[in-house]
Amino acid sequence: MDNINILIPTDFSPLSEQALLMADKLSEKLPVKIHLAASEIEADLVIMGTKASDDFTKFISGWEAQPVIGNYKVPVIRLRPGTDNMKLKLKNILLITDFEYFGKGVQINLVKRIAEAFNGTIHLLQIIKESDERYIDIIEAQMKFFAEEHHFERFEIHLYRDYPVSGSIENFSKEAEMDMVCIRTQGRKGIGHLLFGNIAERIVNHTCSPILTFRLKQYA
Repeated sequence: MDNINILIPTDFSPLSEQALLMADKLSEKLPVKIHLAASEIEADLVIMGTKASDDFTKFISGWEAQPVIGNYKVPVIRLRPGTDNMKLKLKNILLITDFEYFGKGVQINLVKRIAEAFNGTIHLLQIIKESDERYIDIIEAQMKFFAEEHHFERFEIHLYRDYPVSGSIENFSKEAEMDMVCIRTQGRKGIGHLLFGNIAERIVNHTCSPILTFRLKQYA
């Protein structure tokens, strides 16, 4: 099995140490290779601690590995202060994306590898508004097709009746005790477009669970 090249931007602060602990957690079940702030390594994943959403943008603008991240070309795990990485079970992984789009390559495979390595379940969440009630069967079928198309070994589908979207995701994550939240951050319409803005940032600011942001490429 190929190594996962993990890039950790570090200033030797407690937040950087937290990122190293997260990498150690992944190394318990996955073959990983850890690199500290080197842009030439072709990273598969970036892990970094952040005090708030603004810190992420400010920090990557000034360090040498910024070209590796680019426009989220690789997945990024962001950790808030207080996240106890070594006690994480990574058994329940919440995946937020547009279920009408299908991905390929390392972006979606990384989520799968983490879930499978820790014998975990991928939870697919759809926030249901009143106007969606008539389409429940279609929504459920679409979510199931998405999971099967990506060959998820263990998955559960959740329809959550709450609004607005940002607060709903946060509420569900806490109620269901998710160990990690994975969010697609690219898209021109639907939830992908919204998450590219303030929804992903709100979740980063209001949960202590690790947040994995990624870009889901579409099939040609």
